[in-house]
Amino acid sequence: MNFRMMMALGLATTAIACGGDDEGGEKVSHATARQAISANTVEVATNISASLAFLENSNLVARGLELAPADDCPTPDGSGADFDTGECSSEPIEFDTDLSEQTDQLTQILENQVFADGNIESSSDTSVTYLLRGDVTCAFGEEPAEQECIDQVDSLQLRLVVSSPAPGDYDVDVQVGPQRANPVSFEFHQDSLAAEVDFAGIKSALASIDTEAAAELPETFEGRVRGEIAVEGESKVAVTLAVVSAIDIAIEDVAIKLAASNPTFQISADGVAETLTATADIGQLYVKGPFGVTEVYDENTGEWVSDESEAKVMELTLGGASAQSVLSGADDQIELTNLGLGDSTTTVKIDGQEVLAVDLNANDGRRFGAVLTGSDDALTIEVSPKFELQAVMNFAGIEDMPEWMANDTLSIVLDGASAPKLALGEQIEVLAGTLTMGLLNAGDSVSVDAGMCLTAPDDELIIEEPGVEPAPEPEPASSPIAEMVVEACL
Repeated sequence: MNFRMMMALGLATTAIACGGDDEGGEKVSHATARQAISANTVEVATNISASLAFLENSNLVARGLELAPADDCPTPDGSGADFDTGECSSEPIEFDTDLSEQTDQLTQILENQVFADGNIESSSDTSVTYLLRGDVTCAFGEEPAEQECIDQVDSLQLRLVVSSPAPGDYDVDVQVGPQRANPVSFEFHQDSLAAEVDFAGIKSALASIDTEAAAELPETFEGRVRGEIAVEGESKVAVTLAVVSAIDIAIEDVAIKLAASNPTFQISADGVAETLTATADIGQLYVKGPFGVTEVYDENTGEWVSDESEAKVMELTLGGASAQSVLSGADDQIELTNLGLGDSTTTVKIDGQEVLAVDLNANDGRRFGAVLTGSDDALTIEVSPKFELQAVMNFAGIEDMPEWMANDTLSIVLDGASAPKLALGEQIEVLAGTLTMGLLNAGDSVSVDAGMCLTAPDDELIIEEPGVEPAPEPEPASSPIAEMVVEACL
């Protein structure tokens, strides 16, 4: 499947749409449907831009972008300057919230290649059915459609059935193959855009068009996921992802199970109040798969291939995860609440043996809060009521794992004040309370009181000189904690 065809189908089957009321729909025609779908897409995109505009002046957002500089300017400080020349060819990274150009491109494709005159198959007073035809869908601009793309689109028998649940709102059901399996449905409404994906429908759709591909699908492939962008007021939008029904995927020795939750993730932007609120409520998660897969060189093919003959079975059980964050543009700070890893211990097993058990604030409701404030040279973190992480490690006998993880308990605690506080910069500075890190069995530990800093020494570059006996390398520390130094702040 070539790039053109993938792009066309992606735009046709991954555009997002919205929900409406129960007034009853309106009479549907090709002209009204195409016009409303484009207009509703533009309306929602415009509100997204307006609601996020205040982030362009956020110092916290700028610091986040500095952590991921352009590829040709990979400096750790995010300045974008080359280490040797001090210059860089790329422009500084900027956060641009204007989506007008991307929206124009999308609506043109929707009108000219998806909901196009040449794709109409049938129509009635209540619906219009579009059968995507390769010569229409694969035609980008003035360039002629490629025959390979045309043949592949035609073979899919991809239909879009458009209906109207309420005046000005339009729904699109995607039907695939001769059996018209329905793997995804879209909603292009006046105040929201949404898409709902049915995993079982995806499997049925592939089975109807490609039996060989269907044979490679997971034995179990179930669940429903919904994504939505909703306009909730002037310059206010909410983006929501929900696991509508539990996800259950099983293929050979890999299994994934995720409990339903709604919303699973949600981000709300308010351009008037200048706030960005993000919420996560992930249900119980179970993942099983091979661990310790090796790569073996195949002399016949000249390629490296995976060898799972000696692999072990790893299982991750997560009781859930929760968080809520509010970024205030006026204060340029992020307030985090309800941070946690569910209501039970997070565990990892290898071949049935528990090798890791993690608890977060186990004696304080398994949750904590924090306030993040950015500055030019540091990120300040204030936690409430405290931060306490305990990780019981039992990796003895597991290859390629550090010795200090064989049989020990890692403890990281920030406590000792009404509002314990850190500043993360070149050093970790304790501003209030005490930061304690330790390995209980090994006896390695550090304790940093307020006003002091914690530093991890950098690896020294060893340059060998001809005729000079290199200095012996120092004995490695028993653990990363043993390497840390508590000292006066710079």
